[in-house]
Amino acid sequence: MLLSYIKIALRNLRRNQLISFINIFGLGLAMSVGLMELVIVQDALSYDRFHPYPNRTWRVISDYRQNDGQHWKLASTPCHSATPWPKIPPTSKRPSASTPASRARP
Repeated sequence: MLLSYIKIALRNLRRNQLISFINIFGLGLAMSVGLMELVIVQDALSYDRFHPYPNRTWRVISDYRQNDGQHWKLASTPCHSATPWPKIPPTSKRPSASTPASRARP
């Protein structure tokens, strides 16, 4: 029974070559794109799982502009004197209900 199904499938593939190629190529392309999307989502969801409080972990993103008009968004603050470090208010000026902040130094 299975052998007859394979014979019929091969006969139809030979008879309708262009349509079969389009269908097989589309199926392969769709499966590969779907697998790549799954890998990307898995990678995006794997970040910051090792922190004790991941919902209170923030990523610092800074905008960097040069004098000639070039613009970058950086995931860390550049370490040179033209870009000041973000200021954190002293503990007396912060509300008492907020979480303590920390300073990042290179």
